[in-house]
Amino acid sequence: MVDLSKIGQREALKPQKGDEPHWQRLRAGCYLGFRPSKRGGKGTWFARAYDLDKEKYSRKALGDYGSLSGHEVFTHAKRDAENWADKVESGGVQLVKLETVADACRAYLKNRPGAIAEGVFRRHVYEDPIARVKLDKLRRHHLKEWRKRLEETPALVSRNKVGRKRTKQRSKSTINRDMVPVRAALGQVLVPGAPNSVISISTMPSAKLCWTQPTQRQLHLCALFVSCRFVRARRRICAWAISTSAPALLLSARTRTAGRVRSHCQ
Repeated sequence: MVDLSKIGQREALKPQKGDEPHWQRLRAGCYLGFRPSKRGGKGTWFARAYDLDKEKYSRKALGDYGSLSGHEVFTHAKRDAENWADKVESGGVQLVKLETVADACRAYLKNRPGAIAEGVFRRHVYEDPIARVKLDKLRRHHLKEWRKRLEETPALVSRNKVGRKRTKQRSKSTINRDMVPVRAALGQVLVPGAPNSVISISTMPSAKLCWTQPTQRQLHLCALFVSCRFVRARRRICAWAISTSAPALLLSARTRTAGRVRSHCQ
């Protein structure tokens, strides 16, 4: 299949039987075509897309892009073909293009309306510089800078419309909670990428300690018991079982009033 983006290959094409264009596949069900002119003109571009309702391909002439030159011709023709294919695939309804972080947040509210998410977007996104960042240009430093501004924003304690408003320093748990709707909105339109590229937001650890896996619990208990090498006991020492998944403790003690216990972690 010919590569229509290369000017040399495109100019070397000959008219085909039945004036059929030379097609290049852009994606599944979407093609860009070029038909050379028999009179030495610039040629005509076409778009072809598969219509699920009609169960057949539809075709549209895009023109010759006579006002453009060089690689701009292919760039504009490819864009127009993809836009037309989107319209055909959506049943004739032009899909709304999401360009910025604010657009992603509004689209999320439209699909999953909620007072909490709407409040977070209104207070911390729409009026923030991150709202105008293009989704295809969103990088790690944008999100870090936005989180820093969020940390510096005091939390409102008193919500009374009259009187003095009281504020306090925003805690990590509050910041993580405010980031959840933004992470969900971006997660619907973006996928995690390479370092310093388009990424999904991850929250910072909070002050609360949560056990997630038995292996992790064992490692923490091992570190705890190794740090406590000697324990004083008043009388007889008995086996102490923390949990069934905890590492076994090898206890040895001398039977005396003030003995020492060595604890080992397997």
